[in-house]
Amino acid sequence: AGDDVFPRVRIQEGLRVELAFEGNAALDDEALRAVSTFAETGAIDDQELQATADAIRAAYQAVAHYYARVSYRRERLKSEDGPDRLRLTYTIDEGERVYVQVVRIVGNRRIRREAILAIMETKGIAADGVISLFNTSPGVLQDARMVTDLRAIRELYRSEGFPRVRFRC
Repeated sequence: AGDDVFPRVRIQEGLRVELAFEGNAALDDEALRAVSTFAETGAIDDQELQATADAIRAAYQAVAHYYARVSYRRERLKSEDGPDRLRLTYTIDEGERVYVQVVRIVGNRRIRREAILAIMETKGIAADGVISLFNTSPGVLQDARMVTDLRAIRELYRSEGFPRVRFRC
């Protein structure tokens, strides 16, 4: 049995990471952990800390807290009986809820307002004032949704022969 191989695996665990949240009421800790990007990348650097802050802000925008602000801090916690820990604390200022009442389209002389609104995800609150309880409510303002809407409008204009359409929001 001279062909037996006994590999040696050396593990360096590094710091134990704790994720904490302050100021969050609209979204619970579990929901915020779910959008954190650390598990995907395994990195804990400034870029990743900011990526998680951006993901938390986007999650708040999805539930109508458009002006939510997110900051973070890191603390190294010494331990006498085990490995040191790194606590990452995200502080959230949720801000007020913001809903889109009406989307106004101006400057459109060649394409009807209804055609533009039909391709947009952001529509505003329904005429009866009903707001969907789901995150996909068309009355909730989100940066990502607005970018998608503007791209769709640009493509609509290009398909109609207007390659140089510009926006001002």
